Amino acid sequence: MFTRIASFFLCWILVAGCQTTPGIDEATLFFNDIAFPSTWNADPVAGIATADANYAGKSIRRWEQPIAIFVGGEKPEGAQAKIDQTFQDAADVTGIRYAFVEDREKANFQIDFDNLDKYVVNTVQHVRCYTRPTSSNGRMESAIVRIGLKDNYAVEHCIVHEILHGLGLGHAHNLPSAVNYRMALERMSKWDRAALQLIYDSRFRGGMTRKDALPMARQMLKTIIEPKQRSDR
Repeated sequence: MFTRIASFFLCWILVAGCQTTPGIDEATLFFNDIAFPSTWNADPVAGIATADANYAGKSIRRWEQPIAIFVGGEKPEGAQAKIDQTFQDAADVTGIRYAFVEDREKANFQIDFDNLDKYVVNTVQHVRCYTRPTSSNGRMESAIVRIGLKDNYAVEHCIVHEILHGLGLGHAHNLPSAVNYRMALERMSKWDRAALQLIYDSRFRGGMTRKDALPMARQMLKTIIEPKQRSDR
């Protein structure tokens, strides 16, 4: 009996799809991973993590103040255009306000390019690019993005990937996404746009917990995606 109850609870918490529309299940699981990672920029959310009572308290992180962007370092050709386009694409679906500034001290979102192959983060991880976001009560306060230039093919992907982290997204694992490590997308996917649209919807707020937000997200996803069209466009 206990096993049956536990299995039902885990099925619900993972949004794995107990007698529901597969398209909506996939989209909701995607939102679950991207909005409520078990740790910031973490690996896929494990079942054991979702069963932890603390996981229910994971909350949405988003900007609720204007973003002032400073871009430093030796920008490769096309980098500024890619940054401009990514922020504009995000603004189109979120309504965020942003502007570029020339003074680093006035920026709360910094993007720097370095003549490096990889960075060492968390002592043991070697990465081509990374983001250090800070937030308080779910409200984003700053983001520092670093992008290495020696791996040329990854630069455009890194720009989009890290900006999305800086806007409050974690990592995706089950659908096409610029923050899915298995896919080196160089632009936001329709799933990324859907996630941003939800996170920045006026019905949500920074700091809103997974327990409160995920059921709402599931219902809202039904109105902004087409479940039968799963291919990225």
